[in-house]
Amino acid sequence: MPAEKSLERCILRTVAALFAFAGLLAGAAYGGAAQDASIEELIAAARKHDPEAEYELGMRAYEGRGVPHNARQAYQLVERAAGRGHLEAQNTLGYFLQHGIGTSESRRVDGTRPPPRAANRMRK
Repeated sequence: MPAEKSLERCILRTVAALFAFAGLLAGAAYGGAAQDASIEELIAAARKHDPEAEYELGMRAYEGRGVPHNARQAYQLVERAAGRGHLEAQNTLGYFLQHGIGTSESRRVDGTRPPPRAANRMRK
């Protein structure tokens, strides 16, 4: 029985990774409007609570694209976008929490559990 659960978890993670990779390929192929926007346009949209702009700014801060690398700011922006229902941001937030990126070690999540917000959505 435990081996079945382990296999099931492995399959689910593989499927999730494939969907995430497909999303990255689609984004690279088509280029979202947020990816083409200037920093100023993204900041203006983020101030209006646009989750796509918040996520894109967060990723740019994390990667240092057009702005200085700032993991803490990246975490905060991605967390805001995730809270507004942005799926890529929710996935990225889980990664940040799992690896302790931009947050204190006390908020780090064990890699075997989904992050708290995702866990709450899964229960509904």
